[in-house]
Amino acid sequence: MKNINMYKAMKSELDADIYKLVCSTGIFADSYGIKACIVGGMVRDIFLKRKTVDIDVVVLGDGLKFARFLADKLGGAFKGFEKFKTAKIFLKNGRIDISSARKETYEKPAALPDVVLSGRDEDLFRRDFTINSMAVSINREDFGNLFDPFGGVSDLKKKILKTMHDRSFVDDPTRILRAIRFEARLGFKIEKRTLRFIRKALKENIFENLSGERIREELFILFKEQTPAKAMKRLEQFGVLRKINPGLCLDSKALAMFKTIGSSGRLIRSYHADVPIMYLMALLGTAQPAQALATAVKLKLSNGQRHAIDHGKELQKLQQKDLGKLGKGSSATYFLLKKYGTEALLYLMLMQKDKKRAARIKYYLDELKHIKIEITGDDLKEMGIKEGPEYSKILSAVMKAKLDGRADNREEQLELVRTLAE
Repeated sequence: MKNINMYKAMKSELDADIYKLVCSTGIFADSYGIKACIVGGMVRDIFLKRKTVDIDVVVLGDGLKFARFLADKLGGAFKGFEKFKTAKIFLKNGRIDISSARKETYEKPAALPDVVLSGRDEDLFRRDFTINSMAVSINREDFGNLFDPFGGVSDLKKKILKTMHDRSFVDDPTRILRAIRFEARLGFKIEKRTLRFIRKALKENIFENLSGERIREELFILFKEQTPAKAMKRLEQFGVLRKINPGLCLDSKALAMFKTIGSSGRLIRSYHADVPIMYLMALLGTAQPAQALATAVKLKLSNGQRHAIDHGKELQKLQQKDLGKLGKGSSATYFLLKKYGTEALLYLMLMQKDKKRAARIKYYLDELKHIKIEITGDDLKEMGIKEGPEYSKILSAVMKAKLDGRADNREEQLELVRTLAE
């Protein structure tokens, strides 16, 4: 392959601030006396003329020491990971990931790797696919020079995904999820040899040994893609979802919800909702509660995320008579929905074929959810009402009256309490 220099492409394709940060990193690498390259997805996306914000830098030497030096020079916060010889630098206008060129070995399938320092080509060989195994120098003397020892440029032109070696997916099963994510995002095809390695790896039940955190991270990254439904169909085709957990299923209803959630992105974001959790609700649509709980445990979801899944399951089971309450006044809607979180309610709203019911759920999220009464338990105490479960009943009755327009202000609410206490 002839020598390729990426200087012009970097300058034209990278955002100006990102390009400036890359150049600054190279200048400080020179002053530190270390060889540095941008690598992986950043190089791939420059070739593909795709927007990229992730700055991944590999250095030939001690990346941790250089990262501390660079963080100090750039005025950023530093976080290092000694075991993996990597570090992150957090800046006001972005983030830089720094790693030492390294070689990885795996003691057993799906285990975290053991790391030793290596040369540039060995570092590139440990990566997932040839299109992500390219590097570009950012040192002054050879700025922009491309290193492509494994044919990444050729595979980019062919629009294929090719793994580095036959044990790649056994060493790290998350690469299967990444292969399918890149296939859907870039419109590439997984080449035949790589497909064979994926199918062979799946026969070994490799996800059993993979930590739930790593599976969750890759799934949630996939859920944030512009068209996750396309990738999910491929995962289902390969049988990956059930390999991860039997509760995960992309049936026709789940696929329809994926498309609905995907087309409702602006609405969902306006409520600051956890979009990946909503997609997970769709995958667990036919799962029994015990299966849903087992999946939540497997994926190491937070307590808040588990509650969202539980609420989603509960709301999917609402009977038609319960949903009918949505059209019977504000208080009926409020008390039907008040215990549920935003994600579950948005999911219920998107499920509705009845536009009036969907509008009532939106009305709850926009208006009813935020209504408060003007009295508290302290007012009940001052009125001589004995503390206990009765407080909750009285305050709920006051809320109902306010929602239905019968006790709009503090005076009317106190008068209602006096009536209830008689």
